[in-house]
Amino acid sequence: MSRDLWPYLARWRLTIVTRMESVPVLEDLSVDECLALLRRRVVGRVGTTIGALPAVLPVNYAMIGRDIVFRSAPGTKLTAAVLNTPVAFEVDDLDEVGRVGWSVMVVGRATEVVDPVDLETVGGLPLEPWAPGGRDHIVRVRTEYVTGRRIVRRQETSTSDDPDDLDEPILVE
Repeated sequence: MSRDLWPYLARWRLTIVTRMESVPVLEDLSVDECLALLRRRVVGRVGTTIGALPAVLPVNYAMIGRDIVFRSAPGTKLTAAVLNTPVAFEVDDLDEVGRVGWSVMVVGRATEVVDPVDLETVGGLPLEPWAPGGRDHIVRVRTEYVTGRRIVRRQETSTSDDPDDLDEPILVE
């Protein structure tokens, strides 16, 4: 379309749409949304310390109510549990191409499950270790705090009534 016609089109009060673009939006998740997302996954990461240094270790896990449970061999994760240490637990899902995703973090105290009733409950969960070797100890992270965020993409329309703002206009009534 020729720019020579734009003054005439402007008299008809048409809106000139420059483009539709996808913009990222960061949303906070509710506690219920966080817990629902935790229940949809089976692998997460436990954050603890080894000495005075941070460590993030992958685990496969299951949920008992709001709490996370996983199997452990003797070592860092079990030591944290025996000492009733505060830990972080994180799980996420990302689409690198679409640049969207979510992340949920739980903070709580790790304890070793030793009560026979609790062990029976855990025994009914789909909690088979992925890693080789004996993983006979059960660690429970008692959820004290849970938070999460999600990045979504929303469509936004940019408009202008000034033809000089546009490269290739699309006319919309």
